[in-house]
Amino acid sequence: MARVERHTQGFEGVIVRDLLADSILSEESAPAESTVTLISAYTNAHGILLIAGELLAARERGVTLRAVVDRDGLTREGLNALCRFFDEVTVIAFNGLIFHPKQFVVLQGDIEAPDRAIALEGSANLTGAGLSLNIEEVVITRYSRETEQDTIELEALVESVRRKSDPDAEVHGRPMGLASPDEPRNAVWFIKEGELVNEVNRDYVSEELQSEARKRGTRRRTRTGGDDSRRLSGRAPGRRTLPLPAGVSVSDFRSADEADDDGAEQNRQEVTVEAAQAVLEEVDAEINTSEVDEDRLDATVISLIGECEVTRISQNHAAEEVVGADLVGVYKSLSPRDAQLTQGEGAGTNAEISWPAVGRCLSGDIGAGSANARRVRVRAYDVLTGDIVETIQGGIYRRVRPGSIEDRITLNREVWRGGHLRQGDIVVFIPVRPMAETTPLSQSLDLGADDPDLLMVLIPASHPLHTRFPITQNGRGQGTLRTR
Repeated sequence: MARVERHTQGFEGVIVRDLLADSILSEESAPAESTVTLISAYTNAHGILLIAGELLAARERGVTLRAVVDRDGLTREGLNALCRFFDEVTVIAFNGLIFHPKQFVVLQGDIEAPDRAIALEGSANLTGAGLSLNIEEVVITRYSRETEQDTIELEALVESVRRKSDPDAEVHGRPMGLASPDEPRNAVWFIKEGELVNEVNRDYVSEELQSEARKRGTRRRTRTGGDDSRRLSGRAPGRRTLPLPAGVSVSDFRSADEADDDGAEQNRQEVTVEAAQAVLEEVDAEINTSEVDEDRLDATVISLIGECEVTRISQNHAAEEVVGADLVGVYKSLSPRDAQLTQGEGAGTNAEISWPAVGRCLSGDIGAGSANARRVRVRAYDVLTGDIVETIQGGIYRRVRPGSIEDRITLNREVWRGGHLRQGDIVVFIPVRPMAETTPLSQSLDLGADDPDLLMVLIPASHPLHTRFPITQNGRGQGTLRTR
């Protein structure tokens, strides 16, 4: 009998990404001349890039990599990433019917008559959230030919994998059919075969796909309570999607082929703008309609920060360094004073976060004192809890003292009362509406006068993204985010 083990992501401290890497893609599981087939209903570049190292290592040792994915759950960057990493890519496109299996299989030996096989099957898709975040149930089954029953079960698995990309296989009594631009109603699109990309099919399918940041899921969280409409109920503490490794970017797969330096820079700028737009759309949706696509929100926050070069700057040089056409935003590590509800004289109805004169990119050249404050509307998003807190009448002002110049940002006290400002956490401010000729990003978003000025992202010390931000040994630090 086949050997079975069961896992639930989110309950056991395990993530599907690691199970997939160890059970399907490792050299022990997939030695040379094996065939790995990843079948998924939803696929994006984030999910593929989480296992990119294992995919490259498998190809180098002679493993054939196949992908069979649903068109409606695929992103444009996801398709391009599949074509880069896999030997064979098949897209299944039904009209009015969902191709919904999630099946990751390695066949050891001849693909038609393997000696052994391992299958990881369950609810997890080939996405960042599916491989690292959502509550997913997966079963790992190991097959052999030790007994007659074992052989029957192994051959049934082989057939299960084969027919999902076979144009002649019948679904509800009708063949799926070989698709092409001339036969677009058929279901099976061969995008890459024998390491050769069918550019006609790829381009045709790609035209129907959305970019990673633009794609919005159908499952959205609805606000469950709270007296303050701007203070929305959160989700389970600790929820997080794994970010990509440093230096790996979804924008690298925005084009079908590898881009030159100028093209790569344009791709990064476009992805940065789209990610910022997507974050604002989800925040706005939760405030106005009480619904949010959390997977998209998490993924686009990760993408937005991942597209940037993060650099720590000294307090003495902050005012001079926070400039430039490539500037996206600024960050700082929260001090004990920042995490307190009230600080300084005249805090009034709002509390404040202090900065070492880095508000220049946020507010332009402002005069000293709270009377000269620049009025701003801030939307704060807590990556840890999912809470969103809006400050409608915030402000940025400059405090000048002998030997120091300090910028201060006043915020809605609910940011503190909700426990969203924690010592050692990272806070990122991104200008999302033009203020005093700020950043190209803010100017590219084309927002109206009633849209927020600032997006504030709170990243807890426990979140993997936190390590992207350089800080000193005592936990202090501030700096810039720029397009790479």
